[in-house]
Amino acid sequence: MQQNVGALDSTIRIGLGFGLVIAGFLLKAPASWIAFAAVLPLLISGFAGKCPLYSALGVTTCPAD
Repeated sequence: MQQNVGALDSTIRIGLGFGLVIAGFLLKAPASWIAFAAVLPLLISGFAGKCPLYSALGVTTCPAD
């Protein structure tokens, strides 16, 4: 799978991921579990630069070569 997440998109995903980690610690259950469940896709796609949903939809936020 080619990289399809651009630098700005990746930064936003990582920032949201870490924000949800903090919110997960501050919220009471079950909202904390929802925050923690949302963290994995955001952080993984942010750091890896690959989003399976973008691939399925044919979307990319990477600059053109």
